[in-house]
Amino acid sequence: DDDDINDVASMAGVNLNEESARILATNSELVGTHIRSCKDEAFLHPGLLHRRILETAKKFGVTEVPMEAVTFISHAAQSRLRTVVEKVSSIAQQRLDSCKDEEGYEQSADVRSQLRFFEQLERMEKQRKDEQEREILLKAAKTRRYDLPPGYFQNWRYRDKMGSKEFNRRAVI
Repeated sequence: DDDDINDVASMAGVNLNEESARILATNSELVGTHIRSCKDEAFLHPGLLHRRILETAKKFGVTEVPMEAVTFISHAAQSRLRTVVEKVSSIAQQRLDSCKDEEGYEQSADVRSQLRFFEQLERMEKQRKDEQEREILLKAAKTRRYDLPPGYFQNWRYRDKMGSKEFNRRAVI
C-alpha cells in the first residue's frame, strides 16, 4: 500500500518525506493535541438534566455528578434520538414504497379497494332505498288514498322498523 501511495505521490510531483517534515516543523506544538472545530454544545439543557441526574443518583447513594457526565448523557440521548428518528423515517419510507408493481410480490389484501367497495355498496343501497321511497310517493300521489294519515308514506322507514301492522294500527287510531 505504501508503495502505491508513493508511486501516486511521485507522479504528482509530491515528496511525502519533505511534506511531513514541513508539517512537523511548522505545527510542532499542535502535533498530538486534539483540536475541535466547533464548540461542544449539549443537546439537552444542562442545568435541568444535571438536576434530574442528581435526583436519580441520590436514590442510589451518589451525591455528586460532574458536568462532563451530564454532557456525555446529553450526547448519548441525542445519538439515540437521531437513531430512532432515522429508523422511523426509514419505516415510513418503506410503507410509502409500494410493492404492487414488482413481479416477485403478490398482494394478498388491498384494504383500500375493499373499503372503496364497501362504500360503493353503501351508496348503492342508499340509492335503492331512495328510489323505493320515490316510487311509494308516486304511487300514493296517483292513487290519492285519503284514508291514510298525513305523512304515512314519508315515514316508511319508521314503518319498516316497527312493522307494518303496528304502524297501521297506530295510524288508524
